[in-house]
Amino acid sequence: MKPIRNPTYYYSSVRTYVAIFLLSWAGAAHAYLDPATGSILLQGLLAGFAGAVVIGKLYWARVKNFFSRSDKNEEESLVESEKDTPSDNIDS
Repeated sequence: MKPIRNPTYYYSSVRTYVAIFLLSWAGAAHAYLDPATGSILLQGLLAGFAGAVVIGKLYWARVKNFFSRSDKNEEESLVESEKDTPSDNIDS
């Protein structure tokens, strides 16, 4: 028995392809870009970069702790294993 496809999924994908096809045939706009347009684009790029830096600083501690925890666990296990072994310094 064949599975029944969802018709709304089919129609939404068809609409998406038709929209992309129609937008790809747009003609030349001959629009004027004044200097303020470049300024706005530059501000958007700088804001995106600043946002990425802030997100990086917020999550850097988590990433650092994630990798440092594994090192601490290994060091703690080494220290505990050294406690279990008899020492060579016997004062008798």
